[in-house]
Amino acid sequence: MKEAKKMTGEDREQILVTSILTVLPMLIGLILWNRLPDRIPTHWNFSGEIDGYGGKASVVFGIPVFILAMHLFSISATRQDPQSGNITQKIRSLVLWICPVVSLFLCILIYPSAMGYEVDSVLWADVLIGGMFIVFGNYLPKCRPNNTIGIKLPWLLADDDLWKRTHRMAGPLWMIGGFVVLLDAFLRSKRMWVMLIVLAILTMVPVIYSLALCQKKNHM
Repeated sequence: MKEAKKMTGEDREQILVTSILTVLPMLIGLILWNRLPDRIPTHWNFSGEIDGYGGKASVVFGIPVFILAMHLFSISATRQDPQSGNITQKIRSLVLWICPVVSLFLCILIYPSAMGYEVDSVLWADVLIGGMFIVFGNYLPKCRPNNTIGIKLPWLLADDDLWKRTHRMAGPLWMIGGFVVLLDAFLRSKRMWVMLIVLAILTMVPVIYSLALCQKKNHM
């Protein structure tokens, strides 16, 4: 087990910047306060129709604070990972940017919808998810065994070679899946089955592949 890396000045700077960006929607909400209705859309169904609302204060303040709490929790969990020494600076940066991106995404989706503008929530969700698949797919082959980022199966965490081979296979697969989701988004098909099939493939194929590698290795 490698010793955890000490927090650097770069780490602190990124934590500060990403934390500020995470709560930036709160400031935007305050600026728009008088233009926002008392009930604000907070949830959309698979067809892009609003099916959930929240109070103005709970949305403007509650959502950013909740995401900030998740952001700080993810930072703490990453640093307390028993194999945190295997987490490179690039992977740490990736973890730091997840919550700010989600927070800003929700800001783009919620505030315009609350003010009466038409927002294609399905398109935006596909763009976000597809983009995240591509980014994670790019980083997966670079991951070393850890409990924070990657395909954290017990037999992979116990074997560096299996981990490496599985993640080298999964990385391009996730990137392809991300491009498929983006293509589907911009073709405006909005077929839920496309997303479900992609999710099933990205989840199951690496598991089956890793099990096959593990079985083959045990029989050698």
